[in-house]
Amino acid sequence: MPQSSLWHSWHSQRYVPPSMPFATINVPFGAHPAEWLLTARPDGLESWQLVVAGMFVRVSMGKHDRLKNYYRVAYSNHVQYCQRHGYDYAIRLAPYELEGASLEHGGNPRWHKVVLIWHLFASGWSRTFFMDADTLFTNCKLSIDAALLPHVPRGSSPANFSFIHSGDHNSYLNSGHLLLRGDLFSLAYLTSVWSKYGADDTPAGRCEKNPAIKNGPQGREDDQNGFMLAMHDRMQRGVGRCHEEVRRHAPRGSTLSSDDCEAFHRRLKPETRQHVQCVPQLAINSYVKHWQPGHWRFHAAGVQKGKRAVLQLIAQRADAAGLSCPLREGGNATATD
Repeated sequence: MPQSSLWHSWHSQRYVPPSMPFATINVPFGAHPAEWLLTARPDGLESWQLVVAGMFVRVSMGKHDRLKNYYRVAYSNHVQYCQRHGYDYAIRLAPYELEGASLEHGGNPRWHKVVLIWHLFASGWSRTFFMDADTLFTNCKLSIDAALLPHVPRGSSPANFSFIHSGDHNSYLNSGHLLLRGDLFSLAYLTSVWSKYGADDTPAGRCEKNPAIKNGPQGREDDQNGFMLAMHDRMQRGVGRCHEEVRRHAPRGSTLSSDDCEAFHRRLKPETRQHVQCVPQLAINSYVKHWQPGHWRFHAAGVQKGKRAVLQLIAQRADAAGLSCPLREGGNATATD
């Protein structure tokens, strides 16, 4: 757990403010609150069961703060999916102001996904599905549990695991898609992730994509490095170093398979295995090269130019396959600054 003073300052304030009517799916981008919550319930109350969460942080451009031009495409899709399946949807539009930690972690908002997830659990939600902003739900017929059920042990359920993740050719653990349960394991793991900021002081101890990066702004700002290092701490004694065991060295364009997940899972400590489930990449994290109609999720990772156009094209292909998310009537939005 974080230091008690920090924990109190992060979570002492109520997450959910007075509600406002849900009017259109692009309401949050018409104002400048730091945080928004949308709920599919007609009465505007929270479900407190499963919340979908994302970071849509503004980009500083001189005197103006602007949202990346693809945010609206992704946000619209996320809202429609949550409306269809009755999930709450929480987004953060600005980094947290964290007393005692803002100077260390505040330089890159990617680290603040950890605080967002903590905040949601502390507020009362039992499970959180976090996803990067450049992602889409592309098979809206599938709920989160239905999409992941084929990839957990027979007779089990996604709700039985504290932490469900996938990866890609670079890593067994990609922090852009995570399903967490608000239990002691997840909170301890998130605390460990947060503590890893700046801990990669030797090349052999790092997990980030470029182990040659020295301990400095570039290396320390990689939140995924923190997630990987924290998971490496939960592997059995005798395994290799983090960049050997959690990083993957697969050919570019290859995907993380079920066999890869099983091999990774066997290297975890027995007490960790019961809480963690790795799922194949195409189950949750399909990239441009691999996505096909019917896949549950699309992630525009690695797309540097034209990301909005790529997201729109994938959304259109999903719609043509009859797998898009029609927006239901009802639901409310709430915001806090």
